[in-house]
Amino acid sequence: MLTFEAPLDLTTVNPCQFLTISLPDISPPFIKKPFSIYHFDPKTRIISIIYRVIGKGTANFSRQTKDKRVTVLAPLGNGIKPSELPPGKLAFVAGGIGIASLNLISQHISEFDLYYGARTQTEFIDLPSWNNRAMRVFLSTDDHSVGHPGVITEVLKLDQYTGLIACGPHIMLKKVSELCKKIDLPHWVILEEYMACGMGVCMGCVVNTTSGYQRVCKEGPVFNGTDIIW
Repeated sequence: MLTFEAPLDLTTVNPCQFLTISLPDISPPFIKKPFSIYHFDPKTRIISIIYRVIGKGTANFSRQTKDKRVTVLAPLGNGIKPSELPPGKLAFVAGGIGIASLNLISQHISEFDLYYGARTQTEFIDLPSWNNRAMRVFLSTDDHSVGHPGVITEVLKLDQYTGLIACGPHIMLKKVSELCKKIDLPHWVILEEYMACGMGVCMGCVVNTTSGYQRVCKEGPVFNGTDIIW
C-alpha cells in the first residue's frame, strides 16, 4: 500500500475512480501509472492505493520513503454513485488486486457479500476489514491454499442478489457478466486496461461496447456489464 497526502484542491472522490501517479525524478515525464483509489479521507486529504510489484515502475514505488514527493492526477474517470445501484443485497466480486476498486463503494452499501479470488492465500488484501463489513466472504485460490480450490466464479450463487459489481482480470469479468446475463441480474464491471495519459487523449485504453469504442479512462472505468462486447 502507498499512502500520501493529496493536493489541496482534491476534496471529492467518487467510488471506483482512479488516479495516475509518477515519481518526478524516476518515471518517464509523460507516462503515469494508473491505480484505483483504495482509500480517501476528505478531511485529512490522505489517499491510499494498493499495488503489486510486477515491474520497474512498481518496484520504484516500493522503495520510496516518507516525505517523498510524487506527481498525481486525481480523481480520474467516471465512478459510480451509491444511488445508481439497486436497493437490496449486492454481490461484490474481486479478483486479485481488483479488490482495491471495491473499497470505497463498499463503505456506502449496508448489505453485500464478497466473493474474492486470488492466486494464493498470501495475496488477499485487508481481509479482517472485509470480514467485518461484508455479510459473508467467500474465498478461492488458484493453488488451493485456502477457500474454494479454483476460481471464484465457480462459487457464485447470484439468484439471491439485486445487483453485482466486479473488478478483476478480464477473463473473470467476462464469465461474471455471462452468468449475470443468464438471470438478467443488473451488474457493473470495473475495467482495468493499460493506459498512457489517463485523460482520454491517447485512445490507448478503448474497449468495444454496444455504443462503439469507449475509453476506460474517460467513459469508464465503470461500465454496465451488458454494454461490453466481450
